[in-house]
Amino acid sequence: MQVISHDGQPLAGAVFSPTEDHLATVALDRTARVWEIPSGRLLLKTKPLDGLPFAVQFSPDGARLLLVLLDHTARVLDAATGEPAFSPLPHWLDAPETSTFHPVFDRTGKKLVTQSRTNVLQIWDMGTGQPIGPALVHSNLIERAQFNADGSLLFTRTEAWPNLAWNAATGEPVPNPMGSDAAGKFFLSPFSDVALINGKLWRMPRARPEHGSAGNLEAMPIGDALLDDAWLNWAAFSPDGTRLITASRTGLRLYGTPRPASRLPRRCHMTRACPSSRSARTATEC
Repeated sequence: MQVISHDGQPLAGAVFSPTEDHLATVALDRTARVWEIPSGRLLLKTKPLDGLPFAVQFSPDGARLLLVLLDHTARVLDAATGEPAFSPLPHWLDAPETSTFHPVFDRTGKKLVTQSRTNVLQIWDMGTGQPIGPALVHSNLIERAQFNADGSLLFTRTEAWPNLAWNAATGEPVPNPMGSDAAGKFFLSPFSDVALINGKLWRMPRARPEHGSAGNLEAMPIGDALLDDAWLNWAAFSPDGTRLITASRTGLRLYGTPRPASRLPRRCHMTRACPSSRSARTATEC
């Protein structure tokens, strides 16, 4: 058993890297640290942060660390050096009831959504640290946000009806593909076009430049409802989109899902062998 410690200071958050060979931690000593797994060797310790840390994430490619601080900022650091990638981004944790809103990457790590102020989201370009499009203004507290598999659409859910959809390339609102089911809880597969919305399985569309703010995007239902949406607390898809696990008041359930109409290739993180090749690749598509 390995003991990970910030010199005895209480930990505020911890997360494994996408390849599960590194662990990032933040603590009340106001530092972030990266550890080698399973050896437990310390690889990186940042300089003291300006504010108390609340949470930590790796980007999907494992190249960056995202630190959420209690001073209403999110800091993006190089995961190898701990140096800031760009200036701090605004982020407020406000969310309905006792929950908190966390920043959200798209699956490539090229886009990030933060809550720049209460009820307002902003999409950021992770290459430059600059905003993509205008602020996404909501009329109620924001419960969650998630990109579709190719990062072309962003879906947001507030504490009031309905859910909203946005073109992630422009920040413009688009008609919600779910139509009359737009009020239900949504959980999108990160690697395929399958989604669970309002207790039903759907095939999700992808935004194209010509859609703009007046495009005609439509999700297609797949079969009958799986469960009563009112009882659903949480759900997650397997990486290939063929399995779905749900948590509700009746317990955990595992479902098989229809074969996705399309599936995006998984990314290689850092350097490792790809399943489709005997050779190693670096930060490329498998």
